[in-house]
Amino acid sequence: MPTGGADQFARSLADNSSCGWIGRTSVHDKNGGCAHISNGYRVALTTPQYSTTGYTLQELMQREQASTFLVRQESYTEDVAALFDWLCLPREAIPPEPRTHDDTFKRKEDTALSDEGQGAITEALNDEYYWLEFLEMIAVHGNKVSDRHRRSQSQESS
Repeated sequence: MPTGGADQFARSLADNSSCGWIGRTSVHDKNGGCAHISNGYRVALTTPQYSTTGYTLQELMQREQASTFLVRQESYTEDVAALFDWLCLPREAIPPEPRTHDDTFKRKEDTALSDEGQGAITEALNDEYYWLEFLEMIAVHGNKVSDRHRRSQSQESS
């Protein structure tokens, strides 16, 4: 069972401990000092102040003539290369991927989550997962069937 910091944080979200309170505050409380986390996708996509047009990003992305392209963390290199292709830019224009840390990053391997940790963080970030699925559904190269839809289909067939 994973015992790293990421799993401990995730599991604490469901606890009534002081660590759980701090974790929930960082994820949900807009005034808790971690607004860059707690504001999340919903605020960025649905607040007109993040757009110079007076429209929200959500409204702009859903226009018929709009196109959305995602660059995901887990497939960053491939997505950036695909983005350059999508924009019809030559491959030699792709800047080299910068190294932000060396491969001896000490905490690199303690990010695995236990089933309990995964469940707690999924519940805590439910709104974020909704917006990620929204982006996937409208992106030109996105997953057109959401994970929620797949889960509900598999539960119905069980």
